[in-house]
Amino acid sequence: MKAWQTGGVHVRRKIGAEGSGTRALSLQLLKANGIEPGGDTTLLPLAGDDATKVLEDGQIDAGFLTGDSAQPPTMIRLLRTNGIRLMDFSQADAYARRFPFLTTIEIPMGTFDFARNLPPRPMHTIAPTAELVARDSLHPALSDLLIEAAREVHSRANLLQKANEFPARWSTNSASAITPSAITSRARAF
Repeated sequence: MKAWQTGGVHVRRKIGAEGSGTRALSLQLLKANGIEPGGDTTLLPLAGDDATKVLEDGQIDAGFLTGDSAQPPTMIRLLRTNGIRLMDFSQADAYARRFPFLTTIEIPMGTFDFARNLPPRPMHTIAPTAELVARDSLHPALSDLLIEAAREVHSRANLLQKANEFPARWSTNSASAITPSAITSRARAF
């Protein structure tokens, strides 16, 4: 998860579209920091390119980006935009301990742009763990094909991950990792 911060008293933050994983995670992290809907912070349901556009245009003060909205080209564009900076999660390890579904990611100095030295120092951020879940009735051969497809798509190195870092075979206690309010009605229907 990548985020930007400002020092304003009344802050406008993008937290993801209604029902999205980004929104559920953003609300959980904000609550852990004493920020809840209805307080001094305006929380906006923006997603994807719309969110990055309003951030670039100065219409919001901060945004949470995950998944496709936090791809390296988007990150580079935002980092090169005057007045926008990546938030350094200096407490990234603490977030990962408190929320076992989070992983810490250190972004080395210069990762996005050597010439402009972006970021100008190592940055710490966090990322949610995505889990592939299937019904018991799914044929094991199909399960294996899905895992192989995920490996082909996600195992390549990029600016934010080393080769073969994802997908990883490890188990989490999903029941304790995700609060019932974070599960959308569409997920429950599945």
